[in-house]
Amino acid sequence: MKAFSTVAVLLALALLPLSHLPAAAESSAASSETTNEDIVTRPKLGRAVPFKSVVFSVDPEGKNFRMGKKKVRLVYVMETTRFLKSDGSPANVTDLKPGVEIRGSTRKRDTGELEAVTVKIGPKNTKPYDFPKEAEEGED
Repeated sequence: MKAFSTVAVLLALALLPLSHLPAAAESSAASSETTNEDIVTRPKLGRAVPFKSVVFSVDPEGKNFRMGKKKVRLVYVMETTRFLKSDGSPANVTDLKPGVEIRGSTRKRDTGELEAVTVKIGPKNTKPYDFPKEAEEGED
């Protein structure tokens, strides 16, 4: 009798989770419908790629600029784009002038357009390099 009751309890415990499966499947289907409606599509961005170039032209409204000498590329300026001068002070898109050297990083959108992440305006080294003084003869 004891063996029969043990088998009956184990069988009941084994079937207990199976009795809830259809209800769980229906509730998960209902929840997936609500989450599909709430999904916000975000533009897919690639990784940031560094560049070093020269400004070719600047949009007067400040929404984009073109860079390059041989191959001119159109780069869009976003609200999150950081502009810096070569000395590290803050700058903005109005500081871009044709012929000025720039460097920074861009990302490619899923539409194939380039988006500026950071732009540093001016040449990299604005101060002259200090060469180390040579040791005088006879000193070690």
